[in-house]
Amino acid sequence: MPRKIAKKAQKAKGKKAPGAKRPKTIKVRILKSVHDDLEGYLIERISKPGQRHSLSSTLLPELLYSVSPATKGLAYNAGYTLGMKLSMRHNMAKSITPLINALENAGFSRILYHPHKRDLIIEATHEDCDSNAKKNLHAFEAGLIAGYLTESTGKSVSVAERQCTHNRRSFCQFVIEYSPQLASMEPFEGVREMVGALEEEIRKGEMKSRASDEYQLLQMLPLSRGELGSEISKLLYAVGGMLVEDGIALDERGAKSMRELLGLKKIELTRKKGAIQTVRLDYKIVNSMKGYADITSALVVGMLHSTYKRMPERSSRLNSDGSYTMELRIA
Repeated sequence: MPRKIAKKAQKAKGKKAPGAKRPKTIKVRILKSVHDDLEGYLIERISKPGQRHSLSSTLLPELLYSVSPATKGLAYNAGYTLGMKLSMRHNMAKSITPLINALENAGFSRILYHPHKRDLIIEATHEDCDSNAKKNLHAFEAGLIAGYLTESTGKSVSVAERQCTHNRRSFCQFVIEYSPQLASMEPFEGVREMVGALEEEIRKGEMKSRASDEYQLLQMLPLSRGELGSEISKLLYAVGGMLVEDGIALDERGAKSMRELLGLKKIELTRKKGAIQTVRLDYKIVNSMKGYADITSALVVGMLHSTYKRMPERSSRLNSDGSYTMELRIA
């Protein structure tokens, strides 16, 4: 059989009968970050320069970690572990570059490293920071620096933040802490301060920072796991109710603030006769994880429940591009 005829016959054999529907194929792009080595992928991303974005605010994890000595201790320990892994992954005992890159991913700039001063280690600036939380908020970064230096130098190092841009200072200053006191588990006594700081940022309408999405997710991961994730969800649910009681509405402006605060790709409100019927939360591919979605959506659930006195119904789906969508419907 001639070659051309053979090819035509082969094509005809593969054709479906007229009217038959071809099965729909949905290609789901799975980001590397949802593989088994999620943390390794994120660490690799933040250890490289050029990952800074004006996307989502890091204010939420920073405030969550500040609500009690317990969560502040958790922030430091989580950052410490991350710093050690960052150093081990790059095996650069003599280089500070991966740590500097990680701090840039956290939104810092003009980072000065002082290896020869007795206690001063790093000074850095948050150029776009205009919040006044009235406290130092970078326990996670203090732990990150301590863990990195401990692993890379072979000497036990503890670090504390002496001054902070969130506490009306022009730059953050990290120093050697010779007698660190690890916090015990205590109630969330700083919730009202957290709500006040959030309200200030929302009313200003300036929720953006220069932190990368990968860095924010690394900050939030320890808060979204196990029993602590359940407690943080309850905490954010209560915070949502407090925001509404203090006059913060989930209108178009409030939705924009929630999008930036929670690291969402999009938040969409559907109304009927002026009242909200559904709220759709579209997550970015990088943070499309159930644990992360559960704790961040709890804040919006708290706002809806406080506004309409009804608990919204939740539904969720995984989109074709690998991103996560959660819908909150008022019954």
